[in-house]
Amino acid sequence: MEDTSAIILAAGYGSRLGVLTNSTPKPLLLFDGLPFIEYVIRWLMKSGIRDINVICSVHYEQFEPLIYSNESFSRCVRLFRLERATTTVASAQLGLQNAFHKLCFILTCDSLWTVDLRDLYDRNVQTSSLATVLISARPNFSNYGAVKVLPDDSVIQMWPNEGTLRTFPTYVRPGSTMGLYLVDRDAVLSVIAPEDSSIEREPLNRLIPRVQAVWNETFFLDFGTPESYHLLLTQPQLIRQCWGLTST
Repeated sequence: MEDTSAIILAAGYGSRLGVLTNSTPKPLLLFDGLPFIEYVIRWLMKSGIRDINVICSVHYEQFEPLIYSNESFSRCVRLFRLERATTTVASAQLGLQNAFHKLCFILTCDSLWTVDLRDLYDRNVQTSSLATVLISARPNFSNYGAVKVLPDDSVIQMWPNEGTLRTFPTYVRPGSTMGLYLVDRDAVLSVIAPEDSSIEREPLNRLIPRVQAVWNETFFLDFGTPESYHLLLTQPQLIRQCWGLTST
C-alpha cells in the first residue's frame, strides 16, 4: 500500500486518563518499554505505508526525539504541530493537507484493533468510495447505533443530530465507528467547514452515499480510560499479537 498515506491523530489532551497524561501525552505512554505510538508507526510501516503524518499539539517536543532519532522513522514519518488541541477535524485537516497520496488512512492513537488494513483498501478501491470506515456491530460500544448501514455495506447515516433523526427499515444494520478510516484526501478537504467538530460527525457524513463500511468483530481496545489503560499495561503483548509485530 505504498500509494497511501497515514494520518495519526495524536493531538488530544488525554484528559480521561487524569494525572497519567499531565506531563506525558497519551500516545507516548509506555507499554513494555515502548511508547504506544511507536507500535502504531511500526504497524503502519509493516503494512507498506511510507508516508506517515503524526499530528500533535501539547508536548510537541516530546515527540521529536522518537520521530527524528530513528533512521527508519525519519524516512517515512513527519511530525506536524497544531497550535492548540482543538478537534479531530483540525488534526485530520492538517494531516490531509500535507499527505503525499490521495488515499489516506486516518486513525486515532489510543486504539488497538485486530484488522488488516488491506481489507479497507480493497473495499475502498472495489466500490470507488470516498471513505471506508471500520465498523462494529457490538452493542456495548458507547456510540452503538451512530452508524446505519445497508445490506450492501454502504453507509446511509453517521452520527445523526436531532434534525436528522429518523426511523430506518429493519434491514438497516446499526453499528459503531472504531476510529479507523480510509478516505479520499481531496474529497474530505472539500467538505470540511470551519465549525466542524468531529471527522465522523460532519465531513464523513457529507460524503454519504459514497461511504462504505467494513465490519470488524475481532479484538478492539481503546486505552483512553483508566480501566483499559491498566489492562493494556499488564498485557502489553496484546499489541504485538494484534499487529503481528516482533520484539524490537
